[in-house]
Amino acid sequence: MQAPDPPDDAVAHYKRGNVHKDAGEPQAALKSYSQALELNPGYAHALCNRGVVLASLRRLDEALRSYDEALALDPRDAITYYNRGVLLHEQKDWSGALQSYELAIQFDPGRFHAHFNLGLVQRELQQWDAALASFERAIAINPEVPAPYFNRGVLQQQHRQFAAALQSYEKAIALNPGLYQAFFKSGSVYQELKDPDKALASYDRAVSIRKD
Repeated sequence: MQAPDPPDDAVAHYKRGNVHKDAGEPQAALKSYSQALELNPGYAHALCNRGVVLASLRRLDEALRSYDEALALDPRDAITYYNRGVLLHEQKDWSGALQSYELAIQFDPGRFHAHFNLGLVQRELQQWDAALASFERAIAINPEVPAPYFNRGVLQQQHRQFAAALQSYEKAIALNPGLYQAFFKSGSVYQELKDPDKALASYDRAVSIRKD
């Protein structure tokens, strides 16, 4: 029986880069990705992961170029679009982040973090209905994560949908009883509803969690 062909050297360097990246060794990871790209300049995955490492080193312009080079080679790669969106999101380039997250979702509709982050960007752009829909889709994909419920509650509270907001905060708290922000926001809703006892109880719980 003939042995399978070994992976080419570019793949080996790429895999080494991933090990270094996951081990928190960015300089070694960059060296390995560069070696992979010297052997295969069209290695889109190496360009994407190089961008991740460059972003972690705050070499943001270089990271963005690396993502763009990867997408020029593979314009349907959801992971690269998502990583590009995260970079632009951190830079508060809302329109650029919006486009990248939307493309990530186009090519991978089940990507939870892309829907959630898209909702955050849409909220910054005051696209309220779209943001709410994005949080709802994130919840549908993974209903066990508290963050989309909490952020849905913030939107509902802003639109004075107080009962719905409280339900969202309660769901977030059920999933993470240490989420002091949800207790704090619940307190502010109870203030709006003129319920001082519940407001104080929520604020007290938020303070108690912060002290722990």
